[in-house]
Amino acid sequence: MITGVGIDIIEVERVASKIGKEQGFREMVFSKEEIDYCESKTHKFEHYAARFAAKEAFFKALGT
Repeated sequence: MITGVGIDIIEVERVASKIGKEQGFREMVFSKEEIDYCESKTHKFEHYAARFAAKEAFFKALGT
């Protein structure tokens, strides 16, 4: 049963500035595996933003 549908769009620059400015934000939001994956990419902040948007959409769909 589907309880909700979620979609979220986020600016890459917003995620990049959060990761760059706030100590611990990246570790609080992303798992070690996600961090390793994103850090291995050329455009790492695009990958962080995509994962952040997917997680936010998921939790919105759950209603949390």
